[in-house]
Amino acid sequence: MRRYSAFCSTLGAAVAIIAITLSLSALPAMAQSAAVVAIATYKGADRDQKILEAAKKEGMVSLYTSLENADATKIKAVFEKKYGIRLELWRAGSDTILNRVMTETRANHYSVDVLETNGMELEALQQEKMLQAFQSPYLAGLIPEAANRPGDWIPTRMHLYCVAYNTNAIKKEDLPKTYKDLLNPMWKGKIGIEATNYAWFATVVQALGEKDGLQLFKDIVRTNGISVRKGHNLLVNMVASGEVPMALTVNSQAVGKLKKTGAPVDCFFLEFGVGMMNGMALHRNAPHPNAAALFMDFMLTDGQTVLHDLGREATAKKYQGAAGGKIVMVDSAGLLNQSGKWEKLYQDIIVAPKNP
Repeated sequence: MRRYSAFCSTLGAAVAIIAITLSLSALPAMAQSAAVVAIATYKGADRDQKILEAAKKEGMVSLYTSLENADATKIKAVFEKKYGIRLELWRAGSDTILNRVMTETRANHYSVDVLETNGMELEALQQEKMLQAFQSPYLAGLIPEAANRPGDWIPTRMHLYCVAYNTNAIKKEDLPKTYKDLLNPMWKGKIGIEATNYAWFATVVQALGEKDGLQLFKDIVRTNGISVRKGHNLLVNMVASGEVPMALTVNSQAVGKLKKTGAPVDCFFLEFGVGMMNGMALHRNAPHPNAAALFMDFMLTDGQTVLHDLGREATAKKYQGAAGGKIVMVDSAGLLNQSGKWEKLYQDIIVAPKNP
């Protein structure tokens, strides 16, 4: 059974982009849509029927998402088949979504209803007061850390970062069990990591205790070295080829896909794994608020099944437990405020150590 702590967001360079975006001139005061507030907070016994009838009159919902095209298209097909309401998709990277929403909102141009992307970007939009908290009876079906998360966005899916290894190069019985085990000389020249994962680094170090965690990674680099590679897809494929026998920051979903092709790769957690939550949010000036509410309810119910069937880590309680072990989540708010500190530490200790 998994245990979860805190909540999470993106791993990588997007934090710097967000910090730059938020440093721009303050946003002029925006008029909150009374209709959005009323729908997002309505708790009457007729809630579901009222939302459905009004959504059918609106006829469409606009979604900005960073999901892969194939996955987003599948969600679109299932939603439209069930409700007969058009789901208009605009797909881009999470940083591009952030910039577009902030630009449109500053210009009082409201074209998006629901955002579905990385937690870090949603956290930034929440700080800029561009989101509306959404209340739904279907939140009860999510894990507590998602259902009870404070703020204006809802975690709906997760990325779990595991340690991947080449099964031809490393025997299962020889795998390390803790981060300290990485000091064993048997791992010299065999450890890889992705170049931008300082959010993962911050999470692990803080979980181990900052002073001890920083010293441990310094010792690992000095004793055994860590090979730094740019790109998560590149890293996992290098594990599969055996060029990097073991990698610390690989998406468990990517490992699962490679295993299905017969690649000699598998993954595991040390004393804890690291996760990041992606989620959805309602724009505070959504032009189709009822259809938006209907879609968000869908993502908390049937959409969770779609995500699970696509091989993603849905946040529904009924889909937990497959990976096993303790998962520590990246603290998106804390990282957003301390990104400079952790990026520099990651660079100095892991990416380009001055005294390895």
